[in-house]
Amino acid sequence: MASPVPVAEYASPEVRRRFPTGDYLMFAAVVGFVVGVLAAPLLIIDRLRNIYEDLKLKLPGSTQLLIDLYSTLNQFGARFWIWLIPLLIPLWLVRLDREVRFRATVALLLLAGLAIVWFVLATVSPMLLLFEGLFSR
Repeated sequence: MASPVPVAEYASPEVRRRFPTGDYLMFAAVVGFVVGVLAAPLLIIDRLRNIYEDLKLKLPGSTQLLIDLYSTLNQFGARFWIWLIPLLIPLWLVRLDREVRFRATVALLLLAGLAIVWFVLATVSPMLLLFEGLFSR
């Protein structure tokens, strides 16, 4: 009679998993990039608003929405607390499954890309209206 096959020993469930530092740093970099891209316009909206008010331009809806959003965020001190997001979101992301993390990262990057396009269009369209008014005689 042959000897029985040895039973594989597995780690006990009490073994603590180490914190995935590498994953956290990667997600912190991605989320930090996205937040940086979304927060950078907050630094120039105030100047653009002053220019538009001085020129007495009638602003398109997207530009007015951007200025109102900036004013609302500025009232709550967004310039200071928005930088906590890259530290907190990765803590949530590293606890998800790998496939869900990938989808969340892609969604964040797509959101940042769409926000950049919207910001550029919202800030440039009043300037185009101004040039159109200046040169259409």
